[in-house]
Amino acid sequence: MLTLTEVVVPSEAVRVAQPQVQAYFETQLIGDGTLIVAESCVVWKAANSSNGFRLPYPSIIVHAVSVDLSSFPHEHILVLIDANKADLNVHEAEMNGDAEESGDDAGSEGTSYTIRFVPTDRSVLNTIYKEMSECQALNPDEEDEISDEEEGEGAVIEEEGPDMEAGGQRWYTADNIDEVELSEEGQANLRRIFGGMEERTENGTGDRHGDGHSGTRDDEHMEE
Repeated sequence: MLTLTEVVVPSEAVRVAQPQVQAYFETQLIGDGTLIVAESCVVWKAANSSNGFRLPYPSIIVHAVSVDLSSFPHEHILVLIDANKADLNVHEAEMNGDAEESGDDAGSEGTSYTIRFVPTDRSVLNTIYKEMSECQALNPDEEDEISDEEEGEGAVIEEEGPDMEAGGQRWYTADNIDEVELSEEGQANLRRIFGGMEERTENGTGDRHGDGHSGTRDDEHMEE
């Protein structure tokens, strides 16, 4: 479980300050608060409190808009976090296997967490995604070795044909995530997310509905 700590809300270069946003750590509801997307970091602060959490952009492995209600009951911003690059106060003993990790301890190599932001006003989802994408491009991870083609850009998915949803928006599930144009690391992280959702659904755990498949879309965009 994620324990909230006192956070400093950015006051400069703030792109989005969205109230009434629920935050989930894995499948566990943290509470309601304000989501701040600034050029320096992403901050979520609990309502009527100075506590929350901060996500530096280099800690964000993948973020996307998720609209598949069969895998999570609300449309939301899904964020996959590298635990080694985010200062989160996580108690692994209470996670019940929700975290996606290859080590035994929190922050060990390969540990990642899923955070979901669910705004009351769903119409702001694409705006939040867009601003996060632009701000992340301003904060490249110096440790990453990425190609010139990938540098500073998200994976742009431009598809046509019968698989397209109405309005030109395509769904991506565990069955077709290989079609998302991400790096090998990004693909592996998405597979872990989808696989973990399916496993928890089959075991009857987690806040899940439907067949355990999770879809993501952002008007044909996903950021890695």
